[in-house]
Amino acid sequence: MRALVGVTFIISGFVKAIDPWGTFYKIQDYIGVFGWNITSNIVITGVFALCTYEFCVGIFTLLGCYRKSVPFGALLLMLFMLPLTLWIALTDPVADCGCFGDAFIISNWATFWKNILLTLAIIWLIKFNKSCICLIRPYIQWLALISSVLFIVVIGLVGYIYQPLIDFRPFPIGSIIHNPTNSTIEKEDKEKEGSDSDFDSDAEENDPDEMIFIYSKDGGEHQFTLDDELPDEADGWKFVRRENVVNKDNTPFLSDKSNVDKSLEDSTIQVWSEDGDEELTDNVFLQQGRQILLLMPDLKTVSMAETWKINSLYQWATDNDINLIGIVSGNIEQIENWKDISLAEYPLYTADDTQIKMLARGNPAIVFLRDGKIMWKSSLRALFTDDFQANPTSNDPSHFFIDNEKLLWRIIYTYLLIIGVMMFLSLLPIIARFLPAALENSIKKRNEKINYAERRMEERIEHGKNSILKEHRNKIQSNQKGMK
Repeated sequence: MRALVGVTFIISGFVKAIDPWGTFYKIQDYIGVFGWNITSNIVITGVFALCTYEFCVGIFTLLGCYRKSVPFGALLLMLFMLPLTLWIALTDPVADCGCFGDAFIISNWATFWKNILLTLAIIWLIKFNKSCICLIRPYIQWLALISSVLFIVVIGLVGYIYQPLIDFRPFPIGSIIHNPTNSTIEKEDKEKEGSDSDFDSDAEENDPDEMIFIYSKDGGEHQFTLDDELPDEADGWKFVRRENVVNKDNTPFLSDKSNVDKSLEDSTIQVWSEDGDEELTDNVFLQQGRQILLLMPDLKTVSMAETWKINSLYQWATDNDINLIGIVSGNIEQIENWKDISLAEYPLYTADDTQIKMLARGNPAIVFLRDGKIMWKSSLRALFTDDFQANPTSNDPSHFFIDNEKLLWRIIYTYLLIIGVMMFLSLLPIIARFLPAALENSIKKRNEKINYAERRMEERIEHGKNSILKEHRNKIQSNQKGMK
């Protein structure tokens, strides 16, 4: 029971810390539903606090640290999560609760029942956890607390400043960002359907060119089609995003899925012109050569202080024959304002903010492509300006690459080594308790062997003496007989 609760909290806290941006976006979804206005700094602080709390509760439950207080800490969290997940399951305001990030996506009702079972297990631990084995002694548990907090915070900071150390999203490093064959199939099917006067109504309803427009008001989101009268922002409505019409299975429409690579079916990104009137996906992504994508999923919140760094990166890319484009989420007014203030010379395109966030974390973020394949990702803040402004400097963007896997395992190995040392130190009193008795028993056995050997030696000496005396006596007797 202790292992079940501990592992669940460890996984929950770890995957949230791996991708703090994803957790941040999920919490913002909740905030938008409730209609609250909370600054980003407070939200990201809450993200790190939640990750750290969950991970520490899990690791301490598993190791037997703070056996009395940790179950109550877990129950306190569940008293908040249980009614929240029940409300989410009943009202379905978000697609999933995000309790395991993008690593394990489960339904809202599954999350609620999972929390029910977890709460029952925690109640059991409150009664019986005190009798469980303590793998780290109380006098060094504070070291376990500090090392666990540092471990999960470092994991989260790397994911927040650079990129998640494990990429659970549809566009990991090494994947192809866009396959033009996919779009070609759809266009051919569309032309074929258009030339046929008696195509069925289902195909018409699922036309991939139809769009829905998402507006928000009073904390709720509402959908409008081109056939509807779009709401006026003067009445309190706010444009959120634009999406493709989906089919009955609630998945993006594909004309002929049999001709589309399964790996690409869930990994598509559509890019549009600045005004959003023309789809340019096939023309934007280079299938040959080097390309840098500047991603800004929320253009209106990008700091103007970033413009100098972006323009320096663009100049460096131009000098090294690297294509650089900007893909942003924003309306035409925000785009024009950005171009005017930042003096942007690079081309700008628009895309859905959710797709941009899936591609890379950060606002702005950078993605480097070679022949259409993702080579590395980074937030803009993680790139040092001197890397592409120093003279001389490298002309290879791979110079900026950080091996996520190696970095992650180094952090994990360091943490496990520290925990292992503390567990060994916790065993020392037990070793010291049994060591004297073991030594005494060993000395006793050794003395017994020595005494036995001495007795055997004495017996042999005595036997030898008797043999000599007997032989000497026999000789005397023999001599006496000879004299007679």
